[in-house]
Amino acid sequence: MFKIIIFLIFLSLNLLNASNQSPINIDKNLSKKINNSLSIIYSGGIKNIINTKYVLKIYTLDSNKIIFNSLEFTLKEFHFHIPAENTINNVRYPLELHFVHKNSLNQILVIGVLFKEGKENLILNQILTNVENSKKNLNLDLKDLLPKNKSYFNFKGSLTTKPYAEGIEWIVMEHPLELSKSQILKFQKLLENNARSLQPLNNRIIKYFKE
Repeated sequence: MFKIIIFLIFLSLNLLNASNQSPINIDKNLSKKINNSLSIIYSGGIKNIINTKYVLKIYTLDSNKIIFNSLEFTLKEFHFHIPAENTINNVRYPLELHFVHKNSLNQILVIGVLFKEGKENLILNQILTNVENSKKNLNLDLKDLLPKNKSYFNFKGSLTTKPYAEGIEWIVMEHPLELSKSQILKFQKLLENNARSLQPLNNRIIKYFKE
């Protein structure tokens, strides 16, 4: 119990000095246009699925890579937040997927993909069906979980779960994918509201690449 109290005090003191917390509202009109520096090479499948009432996390094979600013990162896992954590022009979508990557220096880069209500999403159906049936083997083409238009926003941020560590490179895709109302309801049953509240932008610059 004493260790838990010390940890909570330490966490609170760190957050008092934190200035680059996530998630944020992305104001497109205030973003700075940049050239593309992102290359996504997703070619592998998944290892296993972890599902609790708060987390739906899918661990991936190390053959999935990205290159950002000439640095190579390996995809480690992806997970979901309901509703979405990051907003664009104050619009909050019903679901957000986070692809979590690490490089050889243990630096973390997260790609956020937003989902809006619309047509049924076939690849999300695969995930939901496997979770509901407690299956471990899932053959996914991870590229189908990315929008065809690769315009994105880039900013410095933090983890959105404890310990809320900063120094995270964030990429949020501008264009959302779709999922149906029934799929939203299934995610709501699987996960409690696990979205962190919006954090101040402070003096951060949001960069924007338009494809």
